[in-house]
Amino acid sequence: MRQYRYDTSLGNLAHRISRGLGLRLLKKLQSEAIPVNQEQWCVISMLCFSGSTSQQQIADFLGYDKVKVLRLLLRLEKDKIICRKKDRNDRRINKVELTQKGKVYYDKIKILAEDTLSEAYSGLSSGEEKKLLKNLMKIKDNLEKQGCAKTGPRKYNHQPDHSPELRDEATDLAGLMLMPVIGAVTVM
Repeated sequence: MRQYRYDTSLGNLAHRISRGLGLRLLKKLQSEAIPVNQEQWCVISMLCFSGSTSQQQIADFLGYDKVKVLRLLLRLEKDKIICRKKDRNDRRINKVELTQKGKVYYDKIKILAEDTLSEAYSGLSSGEEKKLLKNLMKIKDNLEKQGCAKTGPRKYNHQPDHSPELRDEATDLAGLMLMPVIGAVTVM
């Protein structure tokens, strides 16, 4: 059995890494005068990854209640970054999609997100980076099997400029930034 130590606990480290990534990216967004915060970036990145997603899926992934997600989405909709539409098959479901402006924002922010990740990964070899992500995915999968982790969409919306390799790095950053939002004790 593993011994718990606050300073080396996975939840504490994940929280501190997530917070650091989020704050670093926010500084870059502010310096580039991009009026998007970390939460909004997470939604933009998720939508670029999945295409059309329901409000409920966004709420589940973020760990937010419907009211908080609605406020977040209304702000993005007001800024014409997303659009919400009723599902054709079930009018009770609102589908959320990026607008053209949202896709342009994604492309701009992705560069800043990749730069932020490069800074965070400095000192790690490519192999170490891949191994780290692979191990984090295993932990996430273990938690999912226990019913303790919501991962968001599993499909990638294939667009010419947004092809994934192992995983889309900007989407990795969005997921890492969510760790403190979801909880300081669990990962993703």
